[in-house]
Amino acid sequence: FALLWPEGAPLWLAIAGNASLVLAVVSLVLVLVPGSLAGRLPKRVRRVRSWLLGGLRRMLELSAKGPFVQGIVVCGKRLCGRRLASRCLPPRDVRAKPVGCSEVHVFMSPQIPMNLFHEESYVVAWRRKDEAGDAWREQVPSASEVQGKGARLRIFVGKLPEQRPLLFRLCSENARGRSAWSEEAAVETFAVPSEDGGLWGPLGPAAGGGANGAR
Repeated sequence: FALLWPEGAPLWLAIAGNASLVLAVVSLVLVLVPGSLAGRLPKRVRRVRSWLLGGLRRMLELSAKGPFVQGIVVCGKRLCGRRLASRCLPPRDVRAKPVGCSEVHVFMSPQIPMNLFHEESYVVAWRRKDEAGDAWREQVPSASEVQGKGARLRIFVGKLPEQRPLLFRLCSENARGRSAWSEEAAVETFAVPSEDGGLWGPLGPAAGGGANGAR
């Protein structure tokens, strides 16, 4: 009881101190809860946990921009190489958008751990929708083909077959290995237009008869 209400301390100070201690302990427990167990928590508790993790991540990002922390990170990477990086997690929210007859932009959200020494690159795999599930073709995008920072990245993928329904998936990799593959995203590349700006192919249901025609 003396720890909760030290002798001579005002009551309001003891209550405020104990409330702060309880809040700090609860926050620490929520942050340290493994992700596999966090999904079983009530929705409101998960929101509080996400808010706490977001605040800690933001604090880490701001502190990482300082010269002192940057110096520690550079020294750590030079001394230990890439062994200080965390294991990779698969990208989330993968979406694909055609930008040409043989080009596609793949959007995704990386799962970056709160580790200043973490580094990772990405691998893009694609296949035609009508192909077997083991017919994936892998590409490693260059640094110039990966654009964006933080929670949303865009990857340019070229040299694709024209006017074809395709499936895309992503994984991240570093010195500690590859992550699992992300969920698949479907997209269809554009057709090459003819000289008069149209193309030949199957007409839509409104045309009737299923005949081919220019569009």
